[in-house]
Amino acid sequence: MKPITLQEWDLYVRELTPEDLWNKSRSMNTINFVRQLESEGYKADHIHKIFAVFSRRFSELDLEPPTGGYVDLREILN
Repeated sequence: MKPITLQEWDLYVRELTPEDLWNKSRSMNTINFVRQLESEGYKADHIHKIFAVFSRRFSELDLEPPTGGYVDLREILN
């Protein structure tokens, strides 16, 4: 099941192992992913909050997120 609501995204991200969290973050942190979400009707603020869910989880696990993506996951919560 693909997450839709922010609650579903949060649950999805919390269930990821640290390795899967890293891999999913790398694959979703692209302009193509953002465009896909936009084509599905997501607005910019909702997309930003999805990225924040990933960023928050890295912070909770005291892990450094991958760099070099569309969004700087290290800075999104600041």
